[in-house]
Amino acid sequence: MQSFSRGWSFLKQAWGMAFKDKDLLKPSIYALFAGFIISIIFILPMVGAGLLLGGNNNLVGQV
Repeated sequence: MQSFSRGWSFLKQAWGMAFKDKDLLKPSIYALFAGFIISIIFILPMVGAGLLLGGNNNLVGQV
């Protein structure tokens, strides 16, 4: 139970620091946006390939 209380106090301190200094949140937000953009960039070709190669008679359409 002591480890939970130490973990909880650590989280409270971390959130307090993050809200006091907004620059600490910027790398996380930038990483979130970068991951979203990269996901969109790679999802579009996969969907396009699925539409072009897929269908009822193709292996991709049967999987």
